[in-house]
Amino acid sequence: MVPNKWIYMNLNSKIFLIFLLSFQDVYAFSLRKSEKRPESVIALKQTINKYPKSKLIKNLREFIKCCNPNRMVGTPGHENASVQLIKQIKEFDKNNSGLVYVDNFVPDLNSAIKLYQNDFDNLVEGKIPKSNPEYKKWKTMTDQMVNELNKRKGIKGKNIIWEKKGYLNPDDIIVVGAHFDNIGHDKKTFKIKTDSFLPGADDNGSGVAIALSLIDILSKMDSPKTIRVVFFDFEEFGFLGSKAFVEKYKDEFKRKNFVGMINLEMLGTDTVDNDSEKKKGNMKAYIRKNGESGYQSDLKLAKRLTNTGKQMTFSVDFEIGPNGFNQSDHINFWDNGFNAVTFSQNWESDFNHKGYHSENDFVERLNFTTLYGSFQYISGAIIGLSYDFL
Repeated sequence: MVPNKWIYMNLNSKIFLIFLLSFQDVYAFSLRKSEKRPESVIALKQTINKYPKSKLIKNLREFIKCCNPNRMVGTPGHENASVQLIKQIKEFDKNNSGLVYVDNFVPDLNSAIKLYQNDFDNLVEGKIPKSNPEYKKWKTMTDQMVNELNKRKGIKGKNIIWEKKGYLNPDDIIVVGAHFDNIGHDKKTFKIKTDSFLPGADDNGSGVAIALSLIDILSKMDSPKTIRVVFFDFEEFGFLGSKAFVEKYKDEFKRKNFVGMINLEMLGTDTVDNDSEKKKGNMKAYIRKNGESGYQSDLKLAKRLTNTGKQMTFSVDFEIGPNGFNQSDHINFWDNGFNAVTFSQNWESDFNHKGYHSENDFVERLNFTTLYGSFQYISGAIIGLSYDFL
C-alpha cells in the first residue's frame, strides 16, 4: 500500500508539471527539419496550424501598447512604433535568416495634397450642395488634411522591411505590406484629432500582427521565392510610404520577376448582427475592376492566393472583390503597373464603423477568431504562393 503522503506529493508534482507545461506552451512555436520545406498544401496547413493563436494576440498587444497615445506621423508614439517593429522582428528571427533594414524617405507631400484636393473636387464639389452639412464635413476634412500635411514638411518617413531570400528562385519577389501609422477623426465634424488616444488595433494593428507572425513562421522555414515584408509608413497621409517604396524598387521589380503584392488592412472585425449579409467570417480580397488595365493579372494572383488560403481554415472566407478598392497602399503598385491584392474586412457589408479612426479601436473589440483565421488563411496563401501550390 502506498502511503497517503506519497500519493499527495505525487499528485501535486503532476499538477505542477501540467501547469508548467501549459505555461511554457502558450507561445511556443518551433518546426522540425521536415517542416521547413512543406511538400504539399496539407503539410503547409499542419505547419501553419502549429502557430499558437495566443502568440498572434500577444504580437498584436505588444505592438499596440508600445505607442500611446497614437501612431500618428510626427508624434512620439509614431517614432516608438518603428522601434518596436524592429525589436519584434529581431526577437522572431534570432538566427538572422532574413535581412532587416529601414528605408528612410522624404514623403511626397505635394502628391498627397493633390490627392485629397482631387478627391474633394471630383466627389463632393458640384455634387453636394454647399449648404448641406455633408459638404461642410468633407470640406473640413480636406482642408485639415492639407493643413496637417503642410505641418509635416521636414519629417522623414520610415518603411521597416524584413526580407527572406528565396533559396530556389531569389529573383521571384513577393511583397507583403501592412501600414503601421494611424490617424483619428471626429465622427461628427471629420476634424483630425491629433492628440487623442487611438489604439489602432484593427487599423492597422491587425495587419501588422499578421505580418509579424508571418515573419515568425518564415524565419524558421525555407522559401523558394524571395518574400519581402514591408511595414509602410505615412499610409494615413496619402499612402506616401508605399509610394516611396514603389518608386525605389520598381526598376528592380521590372528587371526581375515580380510575383505580386499582398496588402494587409483591417483584419480584426467580423460580426453577424451588424453584417448586412448576416455572415460569419465574411471577408474580402480586393482587386481592380473588371475591364481595367491590370484586372486579369490581379484576378490571377487573387485566385492563386484564395485557392490555397481556403484550404488552411474554415473560419473565414475571402471573397474576391473586383471593385477597384482605393483605400490602402496597394494603389501605388497598381499605378505603376504591378498586380496587387488587398486582404481586408468586408467594407461593403460589415465595416468597422465604430472603431475606424477612433478611440474605440482597441484590442478587446476585435474578433480574435476571425483575426486568427485571417492569419491562417493569408499566411498559408503567401507561403503557398512561394511554393507554387495551387
